[in-house]
Parts: sequence; C-alpha cells; structure tokens
Amino acid sequence: MSKDSSSPDEIMSLPISDLLIPDDLLGRYSSPGMKNAQGEYSGRIVTSPVSGGKGLQECTLVFDDGESVLISYRPVPAYFEFERKRVLVRGEMHNPARAHPNRQAVMGWHLDITEIRLADGEVPYDPTPTSLPPPQRVDSLAALSACSDQYFRIVGRLVSGTSKGPHRANLQLELSDGLLLIPSVTLVHPGSFSVRSLLMRSENSDAVRTPRPEENALDFGDTITIIGTRFSGKVSGMSACPGDVEFCGCGLQAAARGQSKKSIPS
Repeated sequence: MSKDSSSPDEIMSLPISDLLIPDDLLGRYSSPGMKNAQGEYSGRIVTSPVSGGKGLQECTLVFDDGESVLISYRPVPAYFEFERKRVLVRGEMHNPARAHPNRQAVMGWHLDITEIRLADGEVPYDPTPTSLPPPQRVDSLAALSACSDQYFRIVGRLVSGTSKGPHRANLQLELSDGLLLIPSVTLVHPGSFSVRSLLMRSENSDAVRTPRPEENALDFGDTITIIGTRFSGKVSGMSACPGDVEFCGCGLQAAARGQSKKSIPS
C-alpha cells in the first residue's frame, strides 16, 4: 500500500505493522531480553507529546530499567487515564519487523494489551482525562534537574537563538534561576513557525515573507514553551512555540486522531 493512495482514516485503521516509519526511528525500540509470549508486565504508560515523521507519536510501556515496548504508533484515548501512571498489564509481545520482514516497522518488541489496571498505590486522575495529559511544566534549572519524566515542557524567556538549517535552531532561555541553552530544537510543527520567523528576521534583516495565519508576534524577551525530552542525559527540544502553553499546537490535535483498538476490562 502506498502512502499517497491512502486517506488518514484508512491509515489509522491499519495494524501498526502496516504503517511506514522513517529509517532514523528503526531500532529505537529494542528489548533483546523479551520473549514473544503472553505474560504480565508492569511499567508506566508514556505517550510522546509530539508527533514525528509520518505521524509517529508513540505510546509505550516503560519498565523500571528504562527499556520500553511499543503499544501503539499513535496516542490511545482509552489509555489517557493511565498516562505516566504505573500499571499492570497482560498482553502478548511480538516483533512485526521479524514476523513481516518485507514491511517497514519500528524494530523491537511491541505489546498487544488485553488487560490493564493501575498498580497498587497509584492515585488515579480526578477527573479522568479526555485528552492526552500535558507534560510536566518546568520553569527553573532546579525543576528541570529534578524532573524524572521522559517528556517535559520548559517555560522561559527567549534570550537568543541561531538557526541550524531550515527546521532546527539553538535556543537559549532565561529560567527563574539561570540560563539554559537547548541545542538543535526541532521547528517543524505549526506552533514553531513564529520562532522560525523571528530567527529569520534577526539573521537576515532584508528577509521579506508573508506571515502564516497561525503565527503569533514574537520577539526576544518574550515567553516561549519548549517541549523537551532527554537523550543520553542531555535535554533535546522537540518543538517550540510562543507563550506558556501545554502542547505547542502539536499534541492535542495528534492525540485526537488516536484510535483505541483495545477495550479495557472493567
């Protein structure tokens, strides 16, 4: 099936192994100690707040040792109430890249969940979320250092920035207790267009372009939000946009498209 001949609804109805995934994501999920068998597992449900190449916005089960297995290539609305919570699940591990070598899929183990519940001691959300809960907000170096979540949103004043090609930039923020330089922040989502426009103006005073309708006026010294994560212990920016916001215009819309294929036993 070619990507161009499929509608979004058709793509969302496909098994996850039928979705085409960018080459740079292959091998990202690998748990060699897993076995292809049914079993019971515990960990935390973690969903990416930002969609990536070809719409990949993975929902994963993250174990205590940091290993993870894929649950879905899209956010699962039925699992929003478990987001970042420790859960006990029953399901079957499988590896679509091995089972279907002629199809492109994220390499590593995937988990089809048949039962799920909160682990003992976990406090449920009140009220139950109807959309993907936003990442934890941090506005200081101390809070960022203390944050153990895989994803977070950094809120601060934009002090400076330099472009690194058309879709990335080094951005420096002033937080409540110091300066933070975040290298190679991705600027491809609609919420990031204002940041790209500001950098274009600052680096080329002769640049003339018509602002997109979704762009907000932005200048150095204004507050922005960067959706971040960590790779090898270093902070990486997944998206940036003006203001103190929850998703930079790329999380809620993508989550609303997520389709749940699992019913949660009562």
